[in-house]
Amino acid sequence: MKFEKVKDENIVDIQRRVNVLRGVFAIFIIYTHCTLAYDNLPAILVPLRKVSTFGVGFFFALSGYGLAYSCGTKINYISGFLQRKMPKIIITAVISRVVTELVLWAINGEKLSLVDLFRYMNWYVYAMIILYILFFVVYRFIEKKTARIIGIWTLVIIFTSLALVLTYMKTPGIGRSYFISEWAFPFGVTLYECKDEIEQVLKKYKMLIFAVMFILLGVTFVVSLKAKDVSVMDMVSHNCMLIPFYYFVMVICKYFNFNNAALRFLNKISFEIYLYQFMMFDILKKYLKTIDVRYFILSVIFTVIVAWIINSIQTAITKTMFKRGEK
Repeated sequence: MKFEKVKDENIVDIQRRVNVLRGVFAIFIIYTHCTLAYDNLPAILVPLRKVSTFGVGFFFALSGYGLAYSCGTKINYISGFLQRKMPKIIITAVISRVVTELVLWAINGEKLSLVDLFRYMNWYVYAMIILYILFFVVYRFIEKKTARIIGIWTLVIIFTSLALVLTYMKTPGIGRSYFISEWAFPFGVTLYECKDEIEQVLKKYKMLIFAVMFILLGVTFVVSLKAKDVSVMDMVSHNCMLIPFYYFVMVICKYFNFNNAALRFLNKISFEIYLYQFMMFDILKKYLKTIDVRYFILSVIFTVIVAWIINSIQTAITKTMFKRGEK
């Protein structure tokens, strides 16, 4: 971590720095999910229960910004968008489920099930596929910036509202995860599309915005704790607190440059970290005599190792196929 005194509010440069923290937030999410193993959670760990909402929101905001940035800087980026993006997400996710099923069969003695490959697919994968499709629809058929922003916000809010209703109706396979953090995605899109306007506002009203965001984060966080699960307030409070949260991440990354080998390593395998953590939870919960600090430490260590191995294998296969294709 290196402190740098910066006067310019350059959104693009700040986002590059924010992107380096992907691996860190993936580990934060692991720690949140570790707390789910406790029937009676120790008071000191209670704040960790909310970290996953911030962490997932962080990834959604990055994805929205990244897609909008690519569309704005690459020629004909939206052409063939789904054909390029979907296979990467789906193949990586399916491989993770196959590996998980095989490992749990070999180590835990669980039954192999083809149905479970998709039944227990991580909800984040399905949510990302839906958000990518919504993004494609907006950017394929709408050209004006303002209309695009309104379009993506409208579609994502409709999607999360529908998920809320389906969750309330106890629809199988649908839960709170589908509607409490997805608004970060259109927020990320807005960050890029309105970067010039945002830079000017941040420069002119820096302290006022800081104060407003601080109050907004506190209020929405408190409301999210008190809101009834699977309610409109549950959805709105959780999503709205992600905006000031991401703002403060950007403020930190404006003045501090995080860049070292460990962060770059975790950044590269962050998606795999997210996908393979649940396999580690199942194994450790079976073989640890007690769920204590070892559960937290070993979950991270083993998840990172597995994520690195799988990522290395997939990268090697991809490079080999690409070289053969060139020949």
